Amino acid sequence: MPVRAYYEESLALRRACGDRWGESLSLYNLANLLAERGDYAEAVALEEESLRIRRMIGDLTGIAASLAHLGTLAGTRGELAQAARYLEECVRLCKALGAKAKGAFAQRNLAITLMEQGDYARAQVEATEAAASLRAIGDARRSLSATLALGHIAYAQGQYDAAVAKYQSVVESARQMGERAMTMQALAYQGNALRRLRDDPSGGLSAQEQARERYHESLALARALGNRALVAMCWEGLASILCRDARAASQVDTIQSEIAVRLLAAASRLRAELQTPISTVMQPEVEQTMQEARQLFEDESAFASAWEAGRRLTWEEGIEMALSFASRAIKSA
Repeated sequence: MPVRAYYEESLALRRACGDRWGESLSLYNLANLLAERGDYAEAVALEEESLRIRRMIGDLTGIAASLAHLGTLAGTRGELAQAARYLEECVRLCKALGAKAKGAFAQRNLAITLMEQGDYARAQVEATEAAASLRAIGDARRSLSATLALGHIAYAQGQYDAAVAKYQSVVESARQMGERAMTMQALAYQGNALRRLRDDPSGGLSAQEQARERYHESLALARALGNRALVAMCWEGLASILCRDARAASQVDTIQSEIAVRLLAAASRLRAELQTPISTVMQPEVEQTMQEARQLFEDESAFASAWEAGRRLTWEEGIEMALSFASRAIKSA
């Protein structure tokens, strides 16, 4: 039986016997499953229902769990003020309950929200405290997530070398732990940071080539895991590299230009489907890539044609196109 069907059957049974605590738990589990698959709108609706029931029955531990999840989902959807409210309430409640791990992870997510709001100083404090707390209690996986957050904060402040190092530490530890989803995330974000670095004159793979490698592996993992959440960001990153390569050529490469626009269009459509806007940190970069892509075309109709073709790409077709480009670039490096 598929996992979703199992949770839905559990939810129906809990409701039929009037088990409100069990009903809230089934809603929470189903919401988490949908969020992992990138179905954020439905996940939010289910989690809000779970929170309502938990408040009604006075399940404080359950309330904290729902607040943490809703805060994360709100942040993913760009609802930063709402995310901060959920997460701050969660942190306070966890402290009152003595729930150190859950509170520290909520603090980590609060740090990301503060970063998105431009409060880097407080974000750094919250993420550093969260990482230290999670290491102290031996929660290795969540500790990695806090380190990932520190990488994001470094990236947001233009400290790309520091961000690459943070992401690399996460990649190495996540691989050792068999955490494929965490590895996927860290690789994608490391691709972003590498893409912003200048090449090392001493030789070896250029920063852009390394970025392609990271995006390639992240996309392959995303396809294997059925996770759509980071795919749009990888497409946008690869489109930026394509635009740069096309501009650097002695003659504009029309094939690369068209692939770049198609990936940007596919990313735009996927974000709309998932209701996950571009983060405030990445928004200027994506807008710049869009402008660069337009400048590669002599007339607007050619750009519009490539854009429409990209909008029609399925998720699988978009991943295959991106993987094919990244793979060719890696082989030629």
